[in-house]
Amino acid sequence: MNIAALSRCYMAAFLLLGSWFILHSQWDALDTGLFFYFNQYLTPEHPLFVKALALTNARFFDSIIFCTMLAILVINLVKKLTVRAFCYWFSVALVMSACSGVATHIIHEMLEYTRPSPAYLHDHVHLITALTDYNVKDAVSNSFPGDHGVHAMIFAAFMLRFASRPWAAIAIVLALLVTCPRIMVGAHAFSDVYVGSLTLVLLLTPWFLFTPLQRWVETRLMGLFRPRPNA
Repeated sequence: MNIAALSRCYMAAFLLLGSWFILHSQWDALDTGLFFYFNQYLTPEHPLFVKALALTNARFFDSIIFCTMLAILVINLVKKLTVRAFCYWFSVALVMSACSGVATHIIHEMLEYTRPSPAYLHDHVHLITALTDYNVKDAVSNSFPGDHGVHAMIFAAFMLRFASRPWAAIAIVLALLVTCPRIMVGAHAFSDVYVGSLTLVLLLTPWFLFTPLQRWVETRLMGLFRPRPNA
């Protein structure tokens, strides 16, 4: 177990969450300022901006992001045709799936704090759903933490830990593509994602990234392929 790395993640999480509690009014001001800055451009007078946000917040765009993440895993899974490489990446995929499953359970079953999207909190706002025919989410009753952001950040964290730098960089870009458009349309506040989601990821993923879990799963998979001695 990498105690130093786990400790750094927990220190960052506590500092981030602590700043949100201590400087809550400043975080609220940042959330409100960013929301209204982008919301002023959600009008028919800015068709390219509206079109871009509609596309990146549409349901099919989520599917594209998911397929891209899956493709990254598959490419790494098959690029080296060796049993060890296959077991390594298959174990990474299994452990990451388990981490995402735990995160989903925490978000939907354990967290009691709720708050609505900025588009619900403020009056006289522009809603992108009134400007496009795409299936777009611009407001939800509970936006803290951003669940899509959690899963995208988990993927990025695993790529940073187990993949090469180019793949890790792509994973970070994908996480930004998932989180930023939702903030820009008002489905999530900035702190929903970069306090709520990021704090949860910092607290949860170290137990999957910096413990022997992945190596244990890899070893078990290797055992399935290892020839058994003759009786």
